Amino acid sequence: YGSIGISPAATAAWRAHAVTQGSMPQVGRADAYLQAASRATRSGIEGVVPNVWPINVFEPCWSLYTLHLAGLFAHPALAEAVRVIVAQLDARLGVRGLGPALHFAADADDTAVALCVLRLAGRDPADDALRHFEIGELFVTFPGERNASVSTNIHALHALRLLGKP
Repeated sequence: YGSIGISPAATAAWRAHAVTQGSMPQVGRADAYLQAASRATRSGIEGVVPNVWPINVFEPCWSLYTLHLAGLFAHPALAEAVRVIVAQLDARLGVRGLGPALHFAADADDTAVALCVLRLAGRDPADDALRHFEIGELFVTFPGERNASVSTNIHALHALRLLGKP
């Protein structure tokens, strides 16, 4: 995408330094990314960018999870939108799991929530993508993490419970 960690701020900071070092082909990719991020705000104000972009997995996935918590996941008016997002999540979920964006590292939290959404939609996803974040009796959000997140573990346990796994 041309970004530094799907962060417009980090990308802009890198770009500012990179242009002082001479012409680099990556500067053009960073410029294109920053312009696309600015357009994504639909504000029409030059230079206004989201703090993280794109989050094309996190937003749809967690929106459906929140609809479930609100008791609206199966609402007839949302059926087509839910079907489309579920199909996308199902196609994108691989053995490594999912992260907040397609081209970003997978994590246990987004993977667990995706598994919940898929199961709630009647799919039967494997728990393999989540299991590689399992360290003993806990789940870490990212490999190598030193302090396991409580909320990630709650989401992982919810996913496993929905999948009927111990």
